[in-house]
Amino acid sequence: MKFNIIKGTSSINGMEVVLKPLTGVSLDRDSAIMNKGDTIRLMATFTPSDVTNKYISWKSPNLNVAQISASGLVTGIGTGRAIITVKTDEGEKTDSVVVVIPDIVANLFDTSYEACFDVIVYPNPTSQGHLALKLRGYQNEKAVKLIIADVSGSVVFKAVFQTEAKSEQVVQIKDQNLDRGLYIISVISKTAKRDIKVLVK
Repeated sequence: MKFNIIKGTSSINGMEVVLKPLTGVSLDRDSAIMNKGDTIRLMATFTPSDVTNKYISWKSPNLNVAQISASGLVTGIGTGRAIITVKTDEGEKTDSVVVVIPDIVANLFDTSYEACFDVIVYPNPTSQGHLALKLRGYQNEKAVKLIIADVSGSVVFKAVFQTEAKSEQVVQIKDQNLDRGLYIISVISKTAKRDIKVLVK
């Protein structure tokens, strides 16, 4: 039996039940690198932890890369990138994880794959659509491509920036007028790819 959860109290079979509304949901990881055939289980945490309604649904828009079961089990299908999203029944709160299945042949001999690259996004969360990305380790990359996509995978911003011969540099993104919600910023160079979640309030 499923009940519509509202703030306050309710009576079920003559007993008064205190209804605790959901305020948020979060996953136990931001990203995952998998191989074909691998499985991982995603765990959702509710705020508050003893919320009354814990019904959730899962979505993977790229089923050729990764599939997700009703219990949160992710299965790697093919090379590529998929953004898997969990959504609560109450309030439609969401969180997501970026699943990447690399081409094993292309990266077989690259033992330092992405190890020396770091990206920090600030402010995060943001309320104005202005963002700064601090890039570390990109001094030999010549250029990086920045892609901002919403949780459905739709690209809302794309640009290429020339890097400088410095171990740490800052890229500014201004006046994007992003709607409220969760976005994935992908930083792509000839050597590495980083995905960072950013929240627009």
